[in-house]
Parts: sequence; structure tokens; C-alpha cells
Amino acid sequence: MSLKQTILTIVLLLSIFSCFAQDNDSLQLKANWKKGDVKELIIIKSNQLQMADGTLNTLPADTIEGSFLITVTDKNDKGYLVEWKVNSDLPDKEAFPYMTDFLSEYYYIIQTDTTGRFIELTNWKELLERADKLRSIIYAEMKKEKLDKSVLDGLINSLLPQSKEGVEKECNILTGFFHGMYGESVSLNDSVSEESITVPHPYITEGVPATKRTMTKQLDKERISITDAVIYDYDKLKELLKEYMLGKEFSESKTESSSECIYNQLTGWVESVTFHTTMATKDFRSEMNLKYLIR
Repeated sequence: MSLKQTILTIVLLLSIFSCFAQDNDSLQLKANWKKGDVKELIIIKSNQLQMADGTLNTLPADTIEGSFLITVTDKNDKGYLVEWKVNSDLPDKEAFPYMTDFLSEYYYIIQTDTTGRFIELTNWKELLERADKLRSIIYAEMKKEKLDKSVLDGLINSLLPQSKEGVEKECNILTGFFHGMYGESVSLNDSVSEESITVPHPYITEGVPATKRTMTKQLDKERISITDAVIYDYDKLKELLKEYMLGKEFSESKTESSSECIYNQLTGWVESVTFHTTMATKDFRSEMNLKYLIR
């Protein structure tokens, strides 16, 4: 092999290696999926509400809210095509035939970039047509029962999307926690980092200033834990509430929010995401856990 060929070979090998190399101090969450990969998503929820008088209401920790199948249907130049489909038990076909048919055919096909991040919902037109079809069926059923159409218009339209934006918003409610994490970079080596953020608030127009604290921990050779915690300045929040409530009475509360993501660096799959929220006032203390388990 000539010197020129040797140099070209070294340059080629280095360029190939650079595609997989990353900064030793940071990691980008990136998909490494294969066409035909199938995962089951299980949504598990638990709630606890304790009143000031000691009354306790709980939702068991193993309450399953829903189940979905995530399938990588293709890998292309843009990235990946991913299908999200209901996997839970459908309503009884005899009692709700139109709902069963609707849910069995209602699924999202998402185009992602090469990292796995959402680019677009490719089948939004088809989903909108199915929603319109179900709306017509429901109205026909209401007519049979001699129900007032105007009474349920608002409810039906709030449940069924009426535009591309509505379908995409609906899709993001389910899939955003997953695809929204891809492409993000986090620090490694069991690090802690902080950044200033603004959290939306129902009464404060510009939102509430807070600090997001991100902690990473290497669990084993393949998996990493990424925990985000939101820390509020309650003195500042109290000032803002007084300003926006204009002398009206309001109940002071303290909220703690955190999430933990388990990411597999080898497979490129997010294996679980858990959200934890507590709220405390003088009248009650509530605790909510929502876990997305992908297996």
C-alpha cells in the first residue's frame, strides 16, 4: 500500500469513528433503532391525597392507565418512521361498536429526525377523516335518542380534533414525553447542572421563574439515569401572586416536581420516564406519580 493510500485509509477510519465518538463529559440522547423494533408502552399511575383532618384517599401504585405499541416501521434519510397504536383492551364491541372500530384504526405515524426527535405527524389527514366520521356517527346516534345536538357539541368537539393542529396536539400529549427527549444533551460522570426556566402559571401571565436542576447517574455499562427537578423561589412566587390577584384571597401552596428518565446508550431506547409531583397547602397534601414504562 502506498503512503497516499495509507493516509487516505487513516483519514477514512477517523471520519467513521468521529460519527460515533462524543465528548467524554456529555451525552446526546440518540436513537439507535432498527426497522421492525417493537416496544410496549405501559402507563402506570398512582395518587395520594391527604386532608388536614387526616383523611386519606389513594389510587393503588399499580393502576394501569393504558397500553400502546411503539413500532419502528422504517428507517429513512430523514430518520425513522414510528407508529404508535393502542394496545389496551378496547370497549365492548356490542355496546360501543363505533368506538371499538375507531380506536382499533386510530394510530399515529411519526417521522423523526436521525436522533429520534419529532419532525411531523405523517398521517394527520387520515386521522382527521376518521375523527369526522366518528363525529357523524355520534350525531346520528344522538338523533335516534332525540338528544339535543347543541348540548353535546362542545364536549364532542373538545374530544375529537377538528384541524391538523388539533391532531398534532393530541399526538404530542401522548408521545411528547418520549420523542421530546431525543436530541437533547446531558452531562455525564454523575454530574449536577442548573439552569433558569419559566414555568407556566394559570394566574401569572409571564409564568413563574424557577430553577431546573439536572442530575445524571451511570447505572451500569449501558444505562444512564437523568433526573430533572424544578425548584421554585416561593418568596418571589408569593409576591407575583399578590400582584396578579389584586388583593383577592388565595391559598398559598408549595409544589415540588421532578422526572426521571432511564436511557439505554447501547440500544438508543428510553426505557422509562417517571413524573413525580407533590403539592401542599394548609388544607391538604397531594402526591402524584406517573410512570411510562417501555419494554
